[in-house]
Amino acid sequence: MKLNKKRLNCHCASNEERSSLRPRSVAVSLLKRTLVGFIILALVILAAVYLLNFDREIFDRNLHSTSFYDRNGNLLKTEFSGDERYFESSALSDISPHFLRAVVLIEDKHFYSHHGVYLPSLFRALHQNLKAKRVVSGGSTITMQLVKLTLKHKDRSLKNKISEIAFAFKLDLYISKSEILEEYINRLPFGNLIYGIKQASKFYFNKPPSELSLNQAIYLALIPKSPTKYNPKKHQKKLKKRWAKILEVFREGNYISEDEYLRAKKEGIEFYMEQYPFQAPHFIEMVKEKFNEGPGRPLPEKIITTLDLELQNDIEGIISAHLVRLKRYNVNSAACVVIDNHTHEVIVFVGSHNYFDKEFSGQVNMATSLRQPGSTLKPFVYGLALENGYSPGTIVPDIRFPAKGGFFPEN
Repeated sequence: MKLNKKRLNCHCASNEERSSLRPRSVAVSLLKRTLVGFIILALVILAAVYLLNFDREIFDRNLHSTSFYDRNGNLLKTEFSGDERYFESSALSDISPHFLRAVVLIEDKHFYSHHGVYLPSLFRALHQNLKAKRVVSGGSTITMQLVKLTLKHKDRSLKNKISEIAFAFKLDLYISKSEILEEYINRLPFGNLIYGIKQASKFYFNKPPSELSLNQAIYLALIPKSPTKYNPKKHQKKLKKRWAKILEVFREGNYISEDEYLRAKKEGIEFYMEQYPFQAPHFIEMVKEKFNEGPGRPLPEKIITTLDLELQNDIEGIISAHLVRLKRYNVNSAACVVIDNHTHEVIVFVGSHNYFDKEFSGQVNMATSLRQPGSTLKPFVYGLALENGYSPGTIVPDIRFPAKGGFFPEN
């Protein structure tokens, strides 16, 4: 009987302990739930603040290159942008539909249906990366790639990927698909220091992006996938192999007719890829100095000058011919400036015989360099002589003669 009482007493004590612990466990559970609730609320507030704040100036493309043209629209030079690249923006309406379609098919075929992020692609990339134990796929949409290009992310870190996903959601809330696509194609790298479809079209095919053929559009759309691997200067065979596959996608998706497909196969491709010109270098330097006179005044994308390139080339040819004839007299360089007397516009500006001639200081602008007083006065002396009846054929005796102030000029 005693043993049973002890057991009973033990049993009763256990129930008392449980009853005393129950309020404490309820309090702990309630505290945990409250804490989780606060954390979720804080995250919701932070997400709301993040999504409600959007600055469009993040897409400001001030780092453009500058193209200089003569009075007739001939390209004189394309100047690097501030970050040493060739870049010129283009509106979506000025780009071949073939190129836009190719970019979407190659980079993000679900572009028009997702909200900045395509989850199946992300999960597939995650599975591939875990299986390979290294980063082999990113699963990025065009919107995510735009974020990466805008924020200039270099590595594929988890932190960068998370920021790209978050920012992609935000972009899709604030700007249209057309705006996203336009910003994207204006930032794409095309190799050879070229960024954006406008400069790429000009360099690789010598035409504006609106005039790209089907073949040309597909080739250009493929290069940004890997600008080094698909560089047309070195790897045209790899590029052609990929082009053939994308052309098939165009046909199978009924984006082109059978006739267009056969014509594209027959035409093939021919690249332009000439080096950027550098005409009238001393004149270009003067134009740049003129624009840089104001503080914080960047060069515009396009500058139309007063120069006449055809006449400039003619004058340079005349100077070269004269220098050949005068070489035996140790004349090694020359300069010439032609000004329209009615408009006062500079239409020819030759600062030296050859800007790139280091032996005879070709980069020195002889047209604006300081001269001795005698040389400075020569044009005025000659002008005064012509007004007084002298001609270029008049011979003046080289003798000393008195002038005012007891000065005896000679030579």
